Amino acid sequence: MKRFIIVIIISILLLGAGICEIILINNTYQKIETEINTLIEDYDANKTDITSLYQNIDSLYNYWDNVEDPLCLLFNHRDLDTLSQSLEKVKEYTKQNDYNNAILELKLAYGIVEKSKHIMAFNIFNIL
Repeated sequence: MKRFIIVIIISILLLGAGICEIILINNTYQKIETEINTLIEDYDANKTDITSLYQNIDSLYNYWDNVEDPLCLLFNHRDLDTLSQSLEKVKEYTKQNDYNNAILELKLAYGIVEKSKHIMAFNIFNIL
C-alpha cells in the first residue's frame, strides 16, 4: 500500500511538471510568434530601409537569448539553437539593409517556432 501511494505521488508530480512545461513553452513561443508576425509586417512596410527596424529585431533576439538558457534545462539545446541562429541572421541582414534575405529568414524563424512547439509538446521524454 505504501508503494502504491508513493507511485501515485510521483506520477502526480510528473504530470504537474509536464503541465507547467506546456504552459511555459506555449507562453514563450506565443510571444515570439506574435513578435515575428509584427516584424514581418514591419519589414513589408519598410522594404526600402529596414535598418530602422534593427532595434526591434535586437529586442526580440535579446528576449530569446534570456529565455533560451532556462529552456535548455528542459529541452535539447540543438532544437533551441536553430532559432537563435535564424534571429542572428535577421539581425545581420537588417544591418546590411538586405530585405529579401531578412524576410526569408524571419519566415524561417516563424516555421522553426511552429516546429519547436510540436517537438517540445508534453511527452514522457521531455519530462524525464
